[in-house]
Amino acid sequence: MNIRIPFIATVIALLFGLTACDDDLAGIGSALMPEQDSLSTFYSAYPIVTRTVRTERVAARTSSCYLGSLIDPETRAITTSSFLAQFHLQEDYTLPKQELLLKDEAGKIYADSCVLRVFHDKFYGDSLMTMKLTVRDLGREKFMEEDQQYFTDIDPLQYVNPTPMINHSMTYSVIDCNLPSSSTSLSSGNYRSIPIHLGKDYGTYILQNFYDHPEYFKNSYTFIHNVCPGFFVEHTGGVGAMINSDVSVLDVYFRYQSNDTTVTNAWMRLASTPEVIQNTRYDHEIPAEMLLTDAKHPYTYIKSPAALHTEIDLPIKDMIAGEHKNDTINCVRLSLRRYNAEEQQPANLTPPQHILLLRKGTALEFFDENKLPDSETSYLATFNKKSNAYVFSNIAPLVAYLRKQRDNEAGVTAEDDEATREAKRAAWEAENPDWQTFELLPVRAVYSETTNYYGQTTKTLNGIQNDYNLSSVKLEGSPKGEVKVNVIYSRFAK
Repeated sequence: MNIRIPFIATVIALLFGLTACDDDLAGIGSALMPEQDSLSTFYSAYPIVTRTVRTERVAARTSSCYLGSLIDPETRAITTSSFLAQFHLQEDYTLPKQELLLKDEAGKIYADSCVLRVFHDKFYGDSLMTMKLTVRDLGREKFMEEDQQYFTDIDPLQYVNPTPMINHSMTYSVIDCNLPSSSTSLSSGNYRSIPIHLGKDYGTYILQNFYDHPEYFKNSYTFIHNVCPGFFVEHTGGVGAMINSDVSVLDVYFRYQSNDTTVTNAWMRLASTPEVIQNTRYDHEIPAEMLLTDAKHPYTYIKSPAALHTEIDLPIKDMIAGEHKNDTINCVRLSLRRYNAEEQQPANLTPPQHILLLRKGTALEFFDENKLPDSETSYLATFNKKSNAYVFSNIAPLVAYLRKQRDNEAGVTAEDDEATREAKRAAWEAENPDWQTFELLPVRAVYSETTNYYGQTTKTLNGIQNDYNLSSVKLEGSPKGEVKVNVIYSRFAK
């Protein structure tokens, strides 16, 4: 036991020695280096340029649909959304035999009603605001196909039936006051829904096709291409509320006679599940002030879905030039603080939970290939409520990557003199004007959790998706360089 005492005493003495020093830790490493190879550390801060830009279309990879129109109370930006939906048919779907169904006076089967129900458990804005929607069926001249990529700027009218079987408008509110609170409260385990009555004729049309053309009901593909291509649910009136719908269902109600005296009520239900396509169309009315980049507006915006994002010009060239051109970059820290809303209101949109730092022009490829942040050319930051900021703790590998890329693609060699190197670099930079420009995009991070034998939980990042939730954040920064990126260098002094 006594063998450990000198070692422990030495460690304690070292700790006391460090605590007796001042708070400047820059010289700790150098104090342990041989005198002829001392290590010096340096700190520099560089102003960055930021600006708000409109987000181009993003891939619509979500089964959630949005419907309504909402004004962001903080920015006065208006977001309006409508959606298209197809319906999934289970294979080998069956109904009672045709002869059992009730028939009209002409001896033909019929449906009692047909209802499209838009279910939702999340909404934004005023739950009692009167809104208006219009439903039209999709046509057969052009289908939404599974092998195609669809985006948030989709033109729904190119899919709508030019001679619609369904063209129905109605008013609604998020909470239906005609129903008891026990039916509209989510705490009771109910899903709220907007029932859209399409009429018994459309239900009869589906039933008749089932019995006349059973081959149309083989699977979802045959059903969509021969019977019901889907519906366009369009927002057509009202501002102040928006719902988030995870599923819509198409219910066809009918009756059949199971024996001589018993009539049974039944229905056929089809749902807009992930097996088929749902696509939300977003339209944004952005106040001009949100896109201004002058000194009077020292902030930028990130707004989803597919509305606005922030562009950043990082001074990579300045970081690796001058007195630091041969230094090692140990840490590059970027912190972007959030401006709080001047008036806190319950209806204010929340900031995106995560933002992604990407090189400009690489977003489509990143999401198309389902990439994850590699901590070299892409980085993920989480909104920190305590600091009220997004922090990228160390993007030094990004600077190293760009420095190497520039020299390799510019053809810089060890044999070049300094003037030749700078000339090659300048020519490459002129051909690649956006090499220092990056995008901050709102994203949704998908994690999985595993728990080990000791009860310790580990989170693993499995995916990054575009953020389709309504969110908005106002960030410090402008072309005037109010925000700075902090860099720590090290250098050996011979």
